[in-house]
Amino acid sequence: MKTRTISAVYDNMGKTVDRYIVVFNDGSCLGLSSNPTHPQGFSQWGQGVVEGPHLGTKIRLAELPKHVQKHIAERMTNHNQREVVLCQKSRRTEK
Repeated sequence: MKTRTISAVYDNMGKTVDRYIVVFNDGSCLGLSSNPTHPQGFSQWGQGVVEGPHLGTKIRLAELPKHVQKHIAERMTNHNQREVVLCQKSRRTEK
């Protein structure tokens, strides 16, 4: 399985609820509000993102607030673990 890595981070300065878009090398993305862990926050996976200025300004991961960086790391860990479990389950059912 290919390891998912961050290829770009965008900030649209709060023009939409998904202020930050994190783009990954596998074509997936993670849209985040400025406070993604808040009950009214936003943190959602997407697929097939097309990069460009419509996503906002390209920034470095280190420019994100620390709590957003931590949230991204946790989501990546949980998402990757889930993918491994799903792959293992599908291999078992193929037998």
